[in-house]
Amino acid sequence: MKEWAGGASLPGFLPLVWGRLRSRPLLSLLLIAAHALTIGFAASIPLFAAAISQRALQQEIDLRAHVKGWPIFSVRLSAQPTAEFPMDAQQALLARDWLRDELRRAVGLPIIAAYVELQSPMYRLAPVAGDDRFTSDYLAGVAVVAIPDVESRLQVREGAPFGQSQDPTQLAVWAEASLAERLALRAGDLYELGDLYSAFGQGIPVQIAGLWQAVDPHDPFWVRPPPEHFANALLTTPAQF
Repeated sequence: MKEWAGGASLPGFLPLVWGRLRSRPLLSLLLIAAHALTIGFAASIPLFAAAISQRALQQEIDLRAHVKGWPIFSVRLSAQPTAEFPMDAQQALLARDWLRDELRRAVGLPIIAAYVELQSPMYRLAPVAGDDRFTSDYLAGVAVVAIPDVESRLQVREGAPFGQSQDPTQLAVWAEASLAERLALRAGDLYELGDLYSAFGQGIPVQIAGLWQAVDPHDPFWVRPPPEHFANALLTTPAQF
């Protein structure tokens, strides 16, 4: 047993302490309350800091989700073909299925939605020879993209229905309405896609088959608002791609 000065033990002081507390009940309650508040304030500091951090993180996540238009727990995966090993639309879908299975096994969570986009390199969009509407042979840098099962998500404002090519010798593409307005593209126009950094070389003949807009721009199907996402992209079908 622990001894104190004078030979008194700790249990011997307990009756004295209890007597003092009973003799001054109000003071004792104030003393207990003061100690409780001190402990409470000391313990609440890390809890308050953690709550502020969580709130700040939630605001950052909400802002990113709003700006990017992505779900909070979204993951972007890419399969990059090469000149030696090109990838067609069917191979891209097989790569999609393989990546989805690998991701599900890696994180242990189900994949509730998937968005697939086939995208070409950037090309130089140029008018065809003899088109005197333009004073430059460089109109914009654009990519050609294809999205499986997109037909029900868009509506054609002008030109041929999506997927119906008018000329099998031309690559049929559909331009988003905002892009068409910015570049003065019209349904039926003919252009060429060439090397982005050179005005030489034979271009790929393309026809603006139609102008389109999203049925619902806020549809979760779109990873970003279509006018932004397709600001430099021409849409075609997987078969044309």
